[in-house]
Amino acid sequence: MKYTLFLLTVFVSLISCKTEVKTLEGDLYFKLIDPYRVFDAPDSVLKKIEATSSLVNKDNEVLKFMVEKRLLRKPFIRIIDDNGEIKIVFLNSADYEKIKDYNYNELIKENKKIRVRVEGLDLHHKSLKVYETSKLIAIEKIDGKTQRKK
Repeated sequence: MKYTLFLLTVFVSLISCKTEVKTLEGDLYFKLIDPYRVFDAPDSVLKKIEATSSLVNKDNEVLKFMVEKRLLRKPFIRIIDDNGEIKIVFLNSADYEKIKDYNYNELIKENKKIRVRVEGLDLHHKSLKVYETSKLIAIEKIDGKTQRKK
């Protein structure tokens, strides 16, 4: 009986912890200065950030979140969806290689933008829309104005 109760408890726990994968679509969104773009920093710097993340104040809760979720070393992009909502999407290295060379200035000159569609896992941050990709579905260069934040 105890064994059956234990299995039932584990099963219910697994169902309640179900992860939510969403299909996200939007345009590549650039940010001129990005204090959270540290994934390509030297290993010594990343180790120091990870070691001191528990000491950061409330103003740097995003950095603390990235360390807790093991995202500090993962590359990310920002996309802006059709409703104007900006989402941070963490990618694996292979998918990031497909996107990293797009340049804001070149896209503006060409009057183009990059449309991205991914499947992503919602990481549930309280003040940001943050996702980790499970699959890069499409990258498409289309006509339109590329957006950025200064």
